[in-house]
Amino acid sequence: MRRILTLLLLCGGLLSGPGWTEPLRLATFEYPPYMTNQNGYAEGLMIDLLNEVFSRMAVKVEYEFLPLARAIN
Repeated sequence: MRRILTLLLLCGGLLSGPGWTEPLRLATFEYPPYMTNQNGYAEGLMIDLLNEVFSRMAVKVEYEFLPLARAIN
């Protein structure tokens, strides 16, 4: 998990430029309590953390929940 967060923070500089207007689409899978899809809304501990990181970089994020095998490919 530490590697994922480090990668997100390093890539954040590329995404936070003034020309970035479209939301970043992230593919994920359900892994309660960290990532869940409740009534069409992404919730969970990891989702909250990612939302905070990307909001500090002024990047909008959309989550797409997929089956595990498809999400990791």
